[in-house]
Amino acid sequence: MSRTLLLTDVTAMAADAVCIAGIDVKSGQTMRLNEPQPTQRLLELVGGLAPADVIEVDCQPLRGVDAPHSEDCAWTPRSLKKKRVAPADEILRLLGKTSLSGVIEAFGPPSFVEPGRNRGWAPGSGIRSLASVPATGVRIALADSGRGRVTFTDAGGGVWANVPFQDLVVRNHAGGCASCAADYLGNLQREFEAEDTVIRIGLTRPYAGEEGAEQLCWLQVTNVLGKARAHFL
Repeated sequence: MSRTLLLTDVTAMAADAVCIAGIDVKSGQTMRLNEPQPTQRLLELVGGLAPADVIEVDCQPLRGVDAPHSEDCAWTPRSLKKKRVAPADEILRLLGKTSLSGVIEAFGPPSFVEPGRNRGWAPGSGIRSLASVPATGVRIALADSGRGRVTFTDAGGGVWANVPFQDLVVRNHAGGCASCAADYLGNLQREFEAEDTVIRIGLTRPYAGEEGAEQLCWLQVTNVLGKARAHFL
């Protein structure tokens, strides 16, 4: 079935894998192009994809998906066509129809809670793995690995610290941009820090954060919205 999707998330995963998700502009349904697994090489073949791209693609929700990843879809890569880039106000209008108050409303209480660390959810439960939430006090820092981390307060009053920022373009800029080689953190802060905005959040596929630990679905920030991007394109 051909659908028109407004892409909200193009997210780095392990190795060459990529998560591509968007909103069906007709139904408002969130859909993740999951089977077959998208890769960075595939994105290069279609000329790249990024949040705000509007695409046409044949896709259909999968049956029997593992919770909480209810958005998973089968799709046909050769059917994908890029149509246009949506302006920020159009994106916010569409997301505003389905946005939730915060992380807890989106995913329920986390099963791993440790002060100052990212939170994890047990796999096998929950009704979604992607959501839009209003956020205030959005701040960006760098982990020891050099990757971006986001701290924010959601509209439910929850404070979420040191959440990995997994946007693919943001991740790739760390090693492929002369400006970011000189001031990666500064570029991140100028582009994404905000006092009042909307962010996209997601839960990873299950993995163990440390050797021998329980496998969990970990919180991540997949996009920070509110204004058009200028640098991380």
